[in-house]
Amino acid sequence: MREAEMLNSAIKKLEIFLVEKAGLQKTIKKEVEAVKNEMTSILDFLRDKKLEEGSSSSLRYMIYDVMEMAEKVIPEVESPYNDDDLDSMKKNIHFFRSWIRGTKECMLRSSSENVGGEEVEEVGVVGLEDGVEWMLHNRIFNDEKRRGTICIMGMGGIGKTTLARELYNHPAVVDGFECRAWACLSRDLCRKEVLMKLMRQLVVDISDHEFESRYVLLDNKTLRDVVYQQLQSKRYFIVLDDLWEYKHWLYIKEAIPYQQDKASRLLFTGRTENVAGFMTDCYRYDMKFLDHEKSWRLFLKTVFFGSSTNYQEFPKHLEKRGRDMLAKCNGLPLAIKEVGRQLAMKKRCSKSGWEELLLLLESTDLGATLEVVGSSYHQWPPKMKSCFLHLCFFKEVRKEIIEAKGNTKDHRTKNYRINPFFHRLAIKKAEEEIGFEVVLNDGKNRPSQEPRHRAIYCSREKFMYSTDQDKHLVSLFFHGGGYFETSPSYWRRFELLKILDFEDFGLIFLPEMIGALTRLKYLGLRNNYIEKIPCSLRCLKKLEVLDIALNFMVEVPDIIWEMDSLRELQMSDIICLNPLKIDALKNLETLTYISVDNWKYELSGLEMMTSLSKLGIEDLDGSSDVNKLFTSLTKLKTLDYLILRGFRFKSMPSLDQLGILRRLTQLKVDGLLTRLPSADNFPPYIKYLTLANTCLDEDPMPELGKLGQLTNLELRNAYTGQQMVINMRNGFPRLNVLCMGELWHLRNIRFEKGARQRLVHLEINNCPYLETFPEEITKLWTLTMVTTKNIASKIRESGLVSKILRTDIHP
Repeated sequence: MREAEMLNSAIKKLEIFLVEKAGLQKTIKKEVEAVKNEMTSILDFLRDKKLEEGSSSSLRYMIYDVMEMAEKVIPEVESPYNDDDLDSMKKNIHFFRSWIRGTKECMLRSSSENVGGEEVEEVGVVGLEDGVEWMLHNRIFNDEKRRGTICIMGMGGIGKTTLARELYNHPAVVDGFECRAWACLSRDLCRKEVLMKLMRQLVVDISDHEFESRYVLLDNKTLRDVVYQQLQSKRYFIVLDDLWEYKHWLYIKEAIPYQQDKASRLLFTGRTENVAGFMTDCYRYDMKFLDHEKSWRLFLKTVFFGSSTNYQEFPKHLEKRGRDMLAKCNGLPLAIKEVGRQLAMKKRCSKSGWEELLLLLESTDLGATLEVVGSSYHQWPPKMKSCFLHLCFFKEVRKEIIEAKGNTKDHRTKNYRINPFFHRLAIKKAEEEIGFEVVLNDGKNRPSQEPRHRAIYCSREKFMYSTDQDKHLVSLFFHGGGYFETSPSYWRRFELLKILDFEDFGLIFLPEMIGALTRLKYLGLRNNYIEKIPCSLRCLKKLEVLDIALNFMVEVPDIIWEMDSLRELQMSDIICLNPLKIDALKNLETLTYISVDNWKYELSGLEMMTSLSKLGIEDLDGSSDVNKLFTSLTKLKTLDYLILRGFRFKSMPSLDQLGILRRLTQLKVDGLLTRLPSADNFPPYIKYLTLANTCLDEDPMPELGKLGQLTNLELRNAYTGQQMVINMRNGFPRLNVLCMGELWHLRNIRFEKGARQRLVHLEINNCPYLETFPEEITKLWTLTMVTTKNIASKIRESGLVSKILRTDIHP
């Protein structure tokens, strides 16, 4: 096989290079030898496979990928360098080695598997008709002459590829473009195969044999150049399906010319949030779940193989049961189709009646459907799998969604929502892989052998618990609510417990014995009715996170300072008989919220808190001495995020001395303000600013526009006026994101010219009188809006939003 000979030649080049460079720095030489060894193992594998000459399998194509990466090693080492460059060179060669090893693993998994799989025949498309027409009119055949880029986003199984295929095969697209091509970009991307598939669709006037002889032996760089030349002078429509990683696009884009005058179109599909951010000027289209009626129509189409004339065969008296069963799919098209296929297959292979078949499907709890929908799970990287498995710990907020809350790198809180169907899949996988078990009060438990993680769902009846299989538990989550009472012996069983969570459980009394769980690292008590924190918690020396927020007027003894491993402390509206000695917590990174009255900050050793980066202070009113407070906070050398919270109907004191906290980059002010500090009195490096419930009478934008470092601004019930002027010609030099909410009287926003050059994201929630926008918003990248149904319709019909790359307007 010629490719094996070429690979062998590349290995020999590395061997000769290593001999000639005997004095090469030891760590660099070791990395180059590791690359050679990886390539040698691939060569041995190829010789064992004995591929036939002329074979065009994925395995053969992967050899070209390996050689392309290997050819970069010698130039990297031979480039001039000094001692400062050695680390960078080592990292680059290590990357080449890791990439080659990853390709080898792909080879071992399959020697002939197609990238992304082949297209499957659709039995019917439901719920995409409006999306297809809108995309054709507004994004594909609009008046834009330069290449337009579209990204269809959504979770696996929601219909991204189906929508892309409907557009790709639409008669208007077939007739309106000189050439079309489709390539699937799975995680195990074979560069050569993608290029060959693109090329085969661009060169259609030659036989397969001639195509193979002309292109299969070209190296990747040459083939990439050939694809580029084929597209350069044509108006093209290219679909890149299932894009996962930025590096895949970086490689493929070199084969796709960016034209200014051909009105070509490039369409991606992807499931990760950063896919649409790979390039500028990319319009993002977010897929939606199907409603009940569309779900039912898709189900019937699948059951009867697309034939609407047979719908009446499904018994009317069973329709409600069928719809109830379908509700478990939560509008996910792939799940709906799989349920329909199972029913159709059982009907075809059995003489049983519809009622018996439905009963059989209902009893399986859609287990087979979960397997089909989760079939791509095994291709995910380890970090992504781990995150997905941990979704099992969260509970349903409603039947329609699962919601979790987390913090971004810049400390901002975000809500994350997933379809409950995927939540059930996460539970199933967690039961199989990490020893997760669910305990229900109704006895319908799913026990696990030596479980390591457990979720207990309680009802209003007395909870009956067992002490079996407790000693291996690492995490324990209580969901539901109602009567829960345990004996001290119950808690003694948890010898290895590190995570204990009672959030939203309705707990009134916290057992003293929890203080005996000395391995505990996380204790979640948020949003309960706990009256007093027991003193026994002082024994939790390894505790890193304590969350007692939203327990109204809970009494907290002065024991927190004894938890010297604490990194995060969340609390609010607490009662302290003695001020808390928070300054003793040297490892504390986050503290929210502590009352200005419960903390003797002026007497404490704040300079000892060398890790605190986020601090929330509450109960500020007109009598609070904030000047003394700010002076004390200057001792916190790592503080970069400060939250000041007052009252809704009592004014906060003047904040004119804020500027002395020069290290702050994030600031949130929540409470009534009579006036905003001048720009000169803000910390000079503020990037993220939130004003909530300040109810300012004057438009804050003229003053805020003078904050030279501001990139993100959020206003929530911050201003009571009707007019707002955003002057970005002379202000807001760095503002990218503007979020406005609960501005109940706002009727008009005026953007001064220049706004479109910097502001990329505008989010508006609950501004009921804001009905129109100026022309400048058409250059935004994204617009998110929650308003009334009437106003949402007006904005959509105005034509302005059709020019924005991404819009999400509700309802």
